[in-house]
Amino acid sequence: MTEQIEYRGFNINIHPDNDGQNPRTDWDCNLGTMICWRRNYNLGDKHDFNGPNEFIYDLAVEIGCNEDVADEYYTEYPEAEFINKYLDKIDKKCIILPLYLYDHSGITINTHGFSCPWDSGQIGWIYVTYKKIRREYGWKLITKNRREKIVEYLRNEVKTYDQFLTGEVYGYIIEPTDKNKNIECDDACWGFFGYDHEKSGLLDHAKPSIDYAIKEYKEKVVKNKNRKVNINNFMKTCWAY
Repeated sequence: MTEQIEYRGFNINIHPDNDGQNPRTDWDCNLGTMICWRRNYNLGDKHDFNGPNEFIYDLAVEIGCNEDVADEYYTEYPEAEFINKYLDKIDKKCIILPLYLYDHSGITINTHGFSCPWDSGQIGWIYVTYKKIRREYGWKLITKNRREKIVEYLRNEVKTYDQFLTGEVYGYIIEPTDKNKNIECDDACWGFFGYDHEKSGLLDHAKPSIDYAIKEYKEKVVKNKNRKVNINNFMKTCWAY
């Protein structure tokens, strides 16, 4: 058990969710597409690109900006120079952020990089085209504020995926303490991402279950008490008794 939180005479027992869903393979609600390359790891969204050059070139073709850079860059120029030339063009019709991996006794990813140059480096990108943004949000214009909103959204997708990779996925099981052992509340739920159980929604999910169980118990006690009173009154006034 990782943590125990007491609430209204119940224990919310919080455990790691070792069978948590992979946000990149099990969810269909991601706005961004995550393309990664890393030996010995299968990371991000499924793809068939042989390398960064092929991905960047195909993305440029998809969003219609490949005509701004000669095709020969795809095969004749060093990878870093080729990618930089295309990224400048892609950035006008697409929001694309780099992905970095730190690999040391486990793996973790982010969009801003790590201080260790030996065990970390760029492994790919997460991106979304303006065309998809307009379709999903109904926007005609991608303003500066809207672009910043999408950038933050993509970073949160990366953060959620990182929580999956680092094992920060949790579930809870509710059990009564001795003072509430007569109240039934057998609720349990899994798949909450992040160690902050307030932000993840875990406690917002668990506490109402306890509130409802207590409310039901109180209503049952009052109902039984009123029923007993009614029976006693009947016995006192019934002539046959």
